[in-house]
Amino acid sequence: TCIIYDKLSKTITETNPPAEPFIPPYENRPFIAGILDCSELIRDYYYKSLNITLPKLDHPIKYMSWKEIREKWNKLQHYNKQDYNFYLDYFLNNGFREISKEELNKNDIILIRTREIKAPIHALIYMGNNNILHHPSDRLSRYEDYAPFYRKLSVKYVTYKV
Repeated sequence: TCIIYDKLSKTITETNPPAEPFIPPYENRPFIAGILDCSELIRDYYYKSLNITLPKLDHPIKYMSWKEIREKWNKLQHYNKQDYNFYLDYFLNNGFREISKEELNKNDIILIRTREIKAPIHALIYMGNNNILHHPSDRLSRYEDYAPFYRKLSVKYVTYKV
């Protein structure tokens, strides 16, 4: 049981939290670094759509906005290495295995780099038929085509072990 006090009306309400966690719609989520981002979209999608519970990804850069990353860029160079695979390691340590792009199927994860950062730091959910679901930083989450822009930046592909 939770007790909520409303300072404006000076009322007390007793309520029970929902049995299931609230999961916002996959599309049109606002971006909030570390709270509503690409890794949280994947966690929510896997939980709600596939009944697979993944732990929260914990990484310092996850809690930074692009503005903060740009401001602190010189101090973040240890993350800017092609072989820095914290995101791949997260998936491999949580029930996924690496696959080739030719093996890509619906619900698989595509790890991409950015133009600025060599390590894969963004993840897309492959929805089949050349479509992806993802949450770009500083934009709303969205479904869109797995366009040549994303294909060029794709560096790793993982699937959940069944």
